[in-house]
Amino acid sequence: MGIYSLVREALTFAGSTASVHSFHSYEELSELSPPTEPYCVVISASTSGGMARTLRDEQGFEAERLMTLIDASRTGRYEKVLVALDDVDPSYRKQLVDGTETQIELFGEHFSSKAKPPRAVTLGQPHAPKRLHDFLEELGIGGVLNLNSTPRGSSTSRLVCMDSSVAGNNPQLHHWLNAEISWRVAVAIDHVIHADDVGSKNLADIAATKLHAAKDSITRPTVTAYADLSPTTLKSSNGVLVVQAVAGDGGLLREISRDLREFLKPHVPRHFLAGLGLPQSEETWQRLQQFLVKNASSRDYGFSAWLVLPIGSDGTTSAWQAYSDLAAAAQVRSLSIAGVDSSVLESSVQQAIQLVQGAFGGFLPTNAGAPLGLTDGFVFFGKVFDGRLDQVPVSTTYATVASVLQAARDLANPTNQLKPTGYESVVLSPENFLRFNDNLLQACILRAAHPSELDYSSSPHLSRLMKEFLLKLFTRHGHAYGAAALEFAAALAAGRLRLAANHRQELREKTIQLLAGASSPLLGFICLME
Repeated sequence: MGIYSLVREALTFAGSTASVHSFHSYEELSELSPPTEPYCVVISASTSGGMARTLRDEQGFEAERLMTLIDASRTGRYEKVLVALDDVDPSYRKQLVDGTETQIELFGEHFSSKAKPPRAVTLGQPHAPKRLHDFLEELGIGGVLNLNSTPRGSSTSRLVCMDSSVAGNNPQLHHWLNAEISWRVAVAIDHVIHADDVGSKNLADIAATKLHAAKDSITRPTVTAYADLSPTTLKSSNGVLVVQAVAGDGGLLREISRDLREFLKPHVPRHFLAGLGLPQSEETWQRLQQFLVKNASSRDYGFSAWLVLPIGSDGTTSAWQAYSDLAAAAQVRSLSIAGVDSSVLESSVQQAIQLVQGAFGGFLPTNAGAPLGLTDGFVFFGKVFDGRLDQVPVSTTYATVASVLQAARDLANPTNQLKPTGYESVVLSPENFLRFNDNLLQACILRAAHPSELDYSSSPHLSRLMKEFLLKLFTRHGHAYGAAALEFAAALAAGRLRLAANHRQELREKTIQLLAGASSPLLGFICLME
């Protein structure tokens, strides 16, 4: 809502010819002094009256000439307030106390984003990634390591980690590589540089052999590991091929590219070749390609990739890290819950902490201690794993869900796109947890989603639906329906899953009342909810 039009309409109604000057920041206002002619200062919205107070106390503006259109209260204000939220009817005041108020974000003079309820997105076939079927068929069994594994040659773990030797020995990748070299790679290349892993070395050897045969030359291209690369290595090079079996976001390819810019003249051809790319998004992969191919010469360098599957962020802000932080804070936190015996409470919290500490490579179990599972019929698996579902690792299921969520974010259709704008927030519809009701799928959605995509606090309707679903889930935590109860409780306790304050409080109180008779990790997570 722009207030310029409101002020102009008010002046027209009053028959005034006063001019209107707009300011969009505290910095601009801080330079103002009261004008010598009659004036009025109109502030769009405030929660504390701070702007009006500064104008009066520090800049000399008269209090009777200051007006705020919307403020949280009239109490303690110097200026006139048109609408004070604490003056509304008692039923709305109760909602304010309970925390179901409408959230308003200010962008200049625009009320935006959460001024209306978020748009809810339900996952379906339109969100299926283009190359997901190929990924599952070629690498779904045997190619994906456990969650949060550390790749060979690396000192840091990755949430989704591939076995580069399996990827580098894939027959379909080899077939594509032979064709790619014949069609796309420059004949001038006489050096092949590979990432420091077994799969990349295997691909580099195949590429060198293919180049040797294609050029029918006496000398086979030199194959060098990136760790052994130096200025003298490429002293006589006429062209370079850079190979990596599993590229992730392409960080290593960028690093090699920077070194090549130091070691080689811009006119020396080079081609970057990735077997499997697992970037955060389509956009990050496009930026990688642009970085690698653009140079100071008149031609672009080459770039090829066999299979690219965006899977979302793989940073330190993952759900696993959030739950680890929750467990660490719980160890030093002193809790006292009405209606829960102190020994039961302490035991429950300790059980919750121990489960988190033991699940960094997977998910929290059912309340009975069994691992989460998956049944036939997962729409995004199709028929790839028919008769082999028991061989599919949990990490492959997670990678699938993560790729579907990222495809939803990258979707071009704004109606089904899981991506907020400056004027609209977006969440995953609670319907997703009913549609994908296998406990492992529910856990994967909770962990792969961004916290903002699970924030129902600004929609009383969606928050109520989620509260009712969770209450039923926690009530039936001992049955198949509620097998993922610990995952939902941990998401609530860590703040990744958010409800309106009154719904959160109601859910917490009813669940504690249900579970207070005996210690359990579920009770521990519920008690850790703020």
